[in-house]
Amino acid sequence: MNNTNTELLQLYKTHSKAKARMILGIVFLAVALFFSYAGMILTSYFYSKTLATVGGVFFFLSVPFFAMGIPFFITGIVTKSKTSRKIQDILRAEVKEQAVEQAQVETITEVKEQAVELAQVQTVNSQNENTTNGFVDIDWEKYKPSNAGISYKLDKKYNFFKATGLVGAVPQGFIDKTFTKCPLCCNSAPDWTITQQTVMSLKGTLYLFKCSCCDGIISMSVPDVTSLANGGKGFVANASVGLTNLMVKASKGKKAGTVYAVIENIGKSGVTKECEGKEFELEQMKEMSTRQ
Repeated sequence: MNNTNTELLQLYKTHSKAKARMILGIVFLAVALFFSYAGMILTSYFYSKTLATVGGVFFFLSVPFFAMGIPFFITGIVTKSKTSRKIQDILRAEVKEQAVEQAQVETITEVKEQAVELAQVQTVNSQNENTTNGFVDIDWEKYKPSNAGISYKLDKKYNFFKATGLVGAVPQGFIDKTFTKCPLCCNSAPDWTITQQTVMSLKGTLYLFKCSCCDGIISMSVPDVTSLANGGKGFVANASVGLTNLMVKASKGKKAGTVYAVIENIGKSGVTKECEGKEFELEQMKEMSTRQ
C-alpha cells in the first residue's frame, strides 16, 4: 500500500509538471504565431523598407518560439496522457483489490454480519423512534426538486465499499462529514459506503453513496464532490473538469455555483417512490435529514 501511495504521488507530480510544460508550449506557440503574423503583415509593405525590415525581424523572432513551443507542447501532452493512464490503472487495480477482499470477508462472515446489521438497525431505531413512528415524508412543495432521471441500475452489480485508504478517501470523507444523518431515513448512523459510475450522458462521472441503514442511494457529480471536499464552493480548479461541470449545469438551467444531489434509490427508507430520480440542491438535502 505504501509503495502504491508513493508511486501515485510521484505520478501526480509528473502529471502536474507535464501540464505546466504543455501550457508553456501553448504560450510559446502563441507568441510565435503573433510574431510570424506581424512579420507577414509588415513585410507586405514593400514601399516602406523600414516596415519590411521590421517584418523580417518579427519573422526571425518567431523561429525560436516555434522551436521551443512545439517540443514543449508535444512532450507535455504526451507525458500528461501517459501519467493519466497509469494513475487510472493503479486506482482501478486498488479498487478491484479492495472489492475482492471485501467479497471474501463477506463470504466468510455473512451470517455474523447479518446479525450485527440487525443489531445495529435495532439500536439506531431505538435511538430514533421517529424513524418508524410518525415518519415525516419529504415535502416536495417546500423543496420543488427537478427531474434529473435515475442513473443507478437495479440489474447492475455495484461494488459499494467503505474507503479506508487513499482510494476513495476524498468522497468518503465528504459524505461522512456532509451527511451525519441520512437525508432519506434520517438515521444518525448512516455508515456510508461509496462507488463510482460513469454515465454516458451529460451527467458524466458520478459518485454513488449508499446508506447502510436503509440502503437508500444518492448521487453527486465527481467535480462537485472533489471541489467541496477540498474547500471549494462547487467550482473545480482543474480547468477542463470545471468547464465541463459548468456546461452541464448551464444546459440543465441550473445555478453555476450551486451543488446538486439526486435520489437514485429510496431503499427501505420509507419515503415515497416518486422521489427516485429527483434532484435537490445540496443544502436542501442536508436540511431534509433534520426534518424529524
